[in-house]
Amino acid sequence: MLIKLPRKSPADAATAADNELVSSPTKLLTVKEAAAFAVVSPLTVRRWLKAGFLRTYRAGHQIRIDKAELIKSLSQ
Repeated sequence: MLIKLPRKSPADAATAADNELVSSPTKLLTVKEAAAFAVVSPLTVRRWLKAGFLRTYRAGHQIRIDKAELIKSLSQ
C-alpha cells in the first residue's frame, strides 16, 4: 500500500528555517560586539534592548545578543 505524504513548499522550508533561528541562538554577541557589527554605539544597542527591539540572553549580569536575530532586526 502506497502512502502519500504532503510535500513541503519552499515557503514552508523558509518559515521552518526562521523558526529555528528564533528557537536556538547560533552566535551570541556582547553589547559592544553587537554595536560594532551594526555600526552604532553600545548605548544605541542598549536602547534597542530596553525598547524590546532585540531579545537578550542573560548569564548572571552578562547580556548577550543572538547575531542571527540582530541581522534579522536590522533588515526590517
